[in-house]
Amino acid sequence: MLKLKRYAKAILVTVFASLVMLGGTAHAKDRAYRVIHDFKGSSNGWEPAGVPAVAANGDLYGVTIGGGTSGLGTVFKLTAPRTRGGAWAKTILYDFPGGNGGGHPTSLVLGSGRNLYGVDFTQTLFELKRPTSDNGVWTYTALYTLNQGSQGSAIQGIALDAKGNIYGATELGGDLSCGNGYGCGTVFELKRPTRDGGKWRLSTLYAFTGNPDGAEPFAGVTLDQKGNVYGTTNYGGTYGYGTVYRVSPPTQKGGAWTETVLYSFNPGTNIGASPSGPLTFDGSGNIYGTPHLPQVRPPLSPAPAGALKVWSVVSVQAPPFCCGGLSLNAIPALLPPPAVVVLYILPLLSITMLPEGTAPSLPSWKEYRFV
Repeated sequence: MLKLKRYAKAILVTVFASLVMLGGTAHAKDRAYRVIHDFKGSSNGWEPAGVPAVAANGDLYGVTIGGGTSGLGTVFKLTAPRTRGGAWAKTILYDFPGGNGGGHPTSLVLGSGRNLYGVDFTQTLFELKRPTSDNGVWTYTALYTLNQGSQGSAIQGIALDAKGNIYGATELGGDLSCGNGYGCGTVFELKRPTRDGGKWRLSTLYAFTGNPDGAEPFAGVTLDQKGNVYGTTNYGGTYGYGTVYRVSPPTQKGGAWTETVLYSFNPGTNIGASPSGPLTFDGSGNIYGTPHLPQVRPPLSPAPAGALKVWSVVSVQAPPFCCGGLSLNAIPALLPPPAVVVLYILPLLSITMLPEGTAPSLPSWKEYRFV
């Protein structure tokens, strides 16, 4: 039941991310919600999961957990229309056959050379290599399978660094003395081989212990330019309601990675609790994300002088769009005017969380109106 809930959320994230991409390019008279693709099930695929990978030209790449030729899921591409209002074209790039060819994928990212990397139900991280000719086929390679014990299990999304190494978080596993023997999750790195045909090597960068460092990441990770790994845990921390964490590389070769709790959620402060989504950054290094509770709305008031224009928003006059990574330019396409958007702002290197409404105790916030 736990995993079914996760993937139900993933479907919503997929739809939402598609809307964000559309919103960023919408013209004033196109400010309307639009479905860009309906999954038909069967060979067309069903139950899309994870956030789609967005290519530089606006095309979307993603996965469905089920459907396809064998019913074991697909990797698909949605080609962006080249004219305004045009139709998106869907192509199945890979049908999972099961066995050594993988099955039931849960997330996907776009790497260098436009190759694709993802995760499936067996906790196998895989690569799909782009064909060398127009009529060629995508080539599947299993890179590494977690042991679902000390190495972690239930991978919650992955990210790539500039060298093509893979980073991720697992919801369970790691330190099996935590979480009634199931483990409280890990942060890991899968290092790319230095030569073609070499082995990818897994390292557990950190294993969560519950209190005070956090437990059970429900989302993937975000990297900064210094190689730090950021994420959220749904449980644990000082109050037991989740954390925002950073895992930092060692200062000396061969040293251990260090976990730092940047924020521990306390539902008594009305700032939110139990985050279940990934984090994103603005240009100034502030961090944004989405806690789950509570649902309290603040009064409107003027924004402070010099407030930053930042990413990720909450509407206070319409059903909240509460997920990270939403560009301010996308709002007119998502909310019919007049709309009010409130951006919550905290100082550099602090944490700004965007719940579905929030209490007025935050230091500053800025209001935008679209008319």
